[in-house]
Amino acid sequence: MLPHLPKKVLSVAILAFVYTHGALPPDLPGIDVGEFETPKTQVITPSQPDKKCSSNEARTWSAPDIETQVNQAAKLISMGMGAIFVPRMTEVQLEPEITILNEKGDEVLSGQVGEKISLEPGNYHILVGSGPERLRTKIPVKVNEDRTSVISPIWGGMVIETRSTEGDLISESYEISRLRDGESFGKGMGQPQERLKDINTWILPAGIYRISRMGETQGSLTDYITVQLNSGELTRVEVVFDPNTGSLVSGGVRLLGRKIDGQSPWTFGTRIGGNVSAGVTIAENEMTKNYLAILSDLRLLARYDYMYYYGHSELRLRNSFQWLSEKDKTHEMLVTADAIQFQSSWMRRVRDWIGPYGRVSAWSHILDQNFKHKDSTVNIMDLAGEIVKTIPKDQSFKIRPPGYPLRLGEGVGLSMRIASGTKVEILAQSGMAWRQQWNRNVLVHLNEQKTEFGPGENLYTWGNENQLIMRFFIGNYLTIDMVGEVFFPRFDPDLFQIEELSFDFRLALIRNLELSYQYELVDRRIEGLKVSNEPRFKHENTLQLRFFFNY
Repeated sequence: MLPHLPKKVLSVAILAFVYTHGALPPDLPGIDVGEFETPKTQVITPSQPDKKCSSNEARTWSAPDIETQVNQAAKLISMGMGAIFVPRMTEVQLEPEITILNEKGDEVLSGQVGEKISLEPGNYHILVGSGPERLRTKIPVKVNEDRTSVISPIWGGMVIETRSTEGDLISESYEISRLRDGESFGKGMGQPQERLKDINTWILPAGIYRISRMGETQGSLTDYITVQLNSGELTRVEVVFDPNTGSLVSGGVRLLGRKIDGQSPWTFGTRIGGNVSAGVTIAENEMTKNYLAILSDLRLLARYDYMYYYGHSELRLRNSFQWLSEKDKTHEMLVTADAIQFQSSWMRRVRDWIGPYGRVSAWSHILDQNFKHKDSTVNIMDLAGEIVKTIPKDQSFKIRPPGYPLRLGEGVGLSMRIASGTKVEILAQSGMAWRQQWNRNVLVHLNEQKTEFGPGENLYTWGNENQLIMRFFIGNYLTIDMVGEVFFPRFDPDLFQIEELSFDFRLALIRNLELSYQYELVDRRIEGLKVSNEPRFKHENTLQLRFFFNY
């Protein structure tokens, strides 16, 4: 029988027994789980006189704060490895890569800012910044196993916009050098409004810098401005040039509270183009035929790009008219092209380059479309094949009312941004799709001679859609847009439909004016073509002058 003990003494005795006897006996198999630690993140603030990046300074960034960036970089660290993370201030593709050196000073690898870079545990140096390697910021860092070392910025970022004295964004060259010793960090070039999001970000040590016109010496008293960069801050600078002389006339840090181009996730644009052609044809009987053709092309664009979401919408109207006049005959106007098209595609990024998408589209026209047979009468048939009306020769009749046929499309799937940079953009999409076509009061020809017309049937189908969009920037003046879109009804390759295949070569001439050559292939299978011996594809080539505005 146990002697009577106070409760406190008994409790202490039980705890002491558990502490001394609770561990695994040494002869049992297994590993003590207490030896393991979960992966951790440690923030490294380099020991330099510059201050640590604060949350207020990070608010100048267009990128998320450091904690959010680390959480978004979901790369797993392999067993026995560690990682480093250098945050970005803007976009990954706009900032220079970082270089990692071992203790001997040899390059181990290079990587992107805003991403975790796996390394074996050990001591390293990282080089961060723009310009020559000897001028880049060198930071020592120790990589520990199962930990991510986050480097707190001691450098500054700078985005430089070049403008004319009228306030327009222009492509103009400049040079950046450090004021205290005249060291040049390199040459740069601004971008016009439509490529505002492609302006590269300068990553530089904190200090005062001189931005000068190309070719100016350090001792020049004109054509330069000075800007101070602070640790951890992104500074936006405007440099103003005289478009007539090319002189740098003013500039500085953008004022707080002023609207910042490119800070809104929305970008809008307008393109208005067209061409005019005229001619006279003289036949063997000396009969003359005059013609005048006018083509108009209007495009309204909207783009949304912020954090996880990216959206692109476009409304396009295209019309072409031709006037014919022949001696002793009445003047005749023909509508040779009439189309209205709307497309909107939205993507939710899982990573910077991939994510699910949803898209909608609509195609139709806005004017009556008539037909006239000059050599024969035309029979209008019903669905049973019976003649319900006969149209006399050389008499016009309506085959398509405004708004019909109306084609609608919906799709969901996977979107991949294959490339995104200052020289090329490539976007691919593939997924499940649905298509509908309403043919209210629409007549389609039933034979090759176009002497029989019947009502168009409503069409419904589903299948697979694939889209590829490519844009190339060649120099500062030439842009090439390529769009291809294919639909496979019921996933049958033999029934494929080319919904869009176009090439647009755009050459910037002067401010807000460009010369465009456009090629488009039209697949008449989409229109429900019933006569198999007619050409399926129609080719359209257009040369036009276009005004463009982006805001």
